[in-house]
Amino acid sequence: YRSIMQIGLVGFPGAGVKTVFSAITGLTPAAGIGSTIVGTSRLAVLQVPDPRLELISSVYNPKRSTPSTVEIAEFPGVFGARSDPRVLAKCRESDALALVIGAFDSALDEAQGSCVTSLSGALRDEMILADLTVAESRLTRLTASLKKRKNEIEEAERKVLIRCLEQLEMGRTLLELDLVPEDQRRIRGFGFLSLKPVFLLINIGERDVGKEQEFAEKFLGESLTARALCGDLESELAT
Repeated sequence: YRSIMQIGLVGFPGAGVKTVFSAITGLTPAAGIGSTIVGTSRLAVLQVPDPRLELISSVYNPKRSTPSTVEIAEFPGVFGARSDPRVLAKCRESDALALVIGAFDSALDEAQGSCVTSLSGALRDEMILADLTVAESRLTRLTASLKKRKNEIEEAERKVLIRCLEQLEMGRTLLELDLVPEDQRRIRGFGFLSLKPVFLLINIGERDVGKEQEFAEKFLGESLTARALCGDLESELAT
């Protein structure tokens, strides 16, 4: 059980997940934290700046003020041809996902000319496919169990999973599925990737510095929150 929110950084190989992690946390690639998370290079806890806390502290002058914190974890190898199922399992424990899109020349070359927007769609498809595998597997076990004996809790879960499976088979994320809170609780333990809040971090090259807003605006029509940054440059400044 975690008491603070964890945001997982994920992306295709070569997108610069580790570089973006360094830019956000200020940790160098060699400064790996001794973590028990399988397949995760680094883990960091960051304080969240909050002007409201500063204002309240200045007024009441408490002995101690504790800012909110967030946990940042990098999950290299989650997607792609050499996807590690152990990493995927740990990634499912994150509360939200930051999808790192490589928009610099070498990353786009490795993606065989795919544009930035199509890469975000490809990441979404990978999440849907991963969730589809989990939903199918659980439904198979539930069906077998219900044939042996009736169970109201399992039957309710089965009905929710059937809806999830239909949604995924249509190529849609579970975040787009209208689930009542009770149904959300029934499937919470599966850690469905496409049910998590997501935002995009577009990792641009140095020659595109100054065009961050232009890259972010490409995703306005997709109702996605996006921010562009030059991971190489910002990681150098941060570390």
